[in-house]
Amino acid sequence: MDCSVCIFAVTNDGPPMSGGPFPDAQAGCEAGRLELLIELGKAEIPFGSNFYKLSRFCTMHRQQPWAEAQECESLVEKAKEEVKCRFGIVIEYKEGESQTETTNSILDIDYPPELVKIVMIASESQIKTSNMFFIDHIHKFQNNLNKAMFTMDKTDDISMKDRAGFFPLMGGDCSHLLKITQGQTIDKDYFNFINSSVNDKLEMITFFEDKKNGVKVIPRTIVDSLYLDFNNYDLMCEHLKDLSIQQNKYMGYEENKQIHNNSNQVKD
Repeated sequence: MDCSVCIFAVTNDGPPMSGGPFPDAQAGCEAGRLELLIELGKAEIPFGSNFYKLSRFCTMHRQQPWAEAQECESLVEKAKEEVKCRFGIVIEYKEGESQTETTNSILDIDYPPELVKIVMIASESQIKTSNMFFIDHIHKFQNNLNKAMFTMDKTDDISMKDRAGFFPLMGGDCSHLLKITQGQTIDKDYFNFINSSVNDKLEMITFFEDKKNGVKVIPRTIVDSLYLDFNNYDLMCEHLKDLSIQQNKYMGYEENKQIHNNSNQVKD
C-alpha cells in the first residue's frame, strides 16, 4: 500500500519529510496518519518514488471516488467517523444481580450509540420467569442504541452459550467484543479510551482490561482466530491476556487512562 492515490496525501515543491531529493514529493498527510506511521517505522519513500510506501494497512486511506460520493464539510472527519471502533456487548443474565445498574452504565457511555450493539442472553427458564424484565431492558437499549436483542440459551454447553451470545456480533458490525454479566458496569470513557488507542495512537493492543469493573475488550478478529482453540470464551480470554502481556500488547484501563490521554507517544 502507498499514498499515491490517497486523497489525504499532501505534496509540495520541497523535499519530503524523510529528506529525500525529489521535488513535488509527498510532504505529509492531511489525516495525520503518516507522521505516526513514520514514527512506527511503517512508512518510507522507496528510491525513485515521490510517495510513501506503507508496510502497515492504513484505515484512513481514501481514493477520489469515495470523496466524490460524500456530502460533508470535512472529508477527514468523515473518514475518522468511518474507522471508529464498533463495540459488541454480550450481557449474561445472572440471578440476583441488578440489571438496572448495568443498563444505565451502558446508556451513559460517552460514545456514538449507533456504534454499540447489545445482545442479552439467558436460559429458557430464566426468560419464561422474567419475560417482562428482559423486554423492558431490551426496549431501553433499542430506544437509545437502536441495536439490541436478546437470545435464549437452551443448553448448559458452554460453547453453545458462547455462540448464542456472540453469533449476532460476529459480522462486520463490530470491531471489538466484550462479555459482562448482569450487575457489572462499563465506565463511560472506556470506549473512547480504546478508540483513541486504536485510531489516534495506532497501538497494536490485543487485550484491553478495566480491572476495576472487570470488563475485558478484545478485537473481533482475535476472537475469530482463537476461539475454536478453546470453545470457551472465558478460557480464551485468560490465555489471550497472558499472551498479550508477554507480547507487550496488553493495556489496563485505569492505570493508563490519564497517562494515555495526555501522551503523544506511539507504541508498536
